[in-house]
Amino acid sequence: MHDPAHFRNNFEQIAARLATRGNAPGLDQFRDLGQRRRSAITQAEPLEARVNERSSEIGKRRKAGVDTSGQQEQVRAFAWKVAWLGPIRAGFTKNDRWAMVDRIQ
Repeated sequence: MHDPAHFRNNFEQIAARLATRGNAPGLDQFRDLGQRRRSAITQAEPLEARVNERSSEIGKRRKAGVDTSGQQEQVRAFAWKVAWLGPIRAGFTKNDRWAMVDRIQ
């Protein structure tokens, strides 16, 4: 089996080598999926930090007896976005990942 991280990290060299063998199907799709993954990571990390920070603040305020329902709703919205980006951030689904690697061998 091939490591998808190896393909992402060495994509240009692998693409050049595969080009010597003829048309390698799926390379553009593999590159696009990798770019989507990197973009999702970039978007999700600050959102996760914000969720963690605000969750901590909410906990302290609730302990003090302050109504935090509005803040909790905001944190839920951030958490939903992070959850939505999760599968993209993690890479492709297992089946998609290995199907792509098999196609470009």
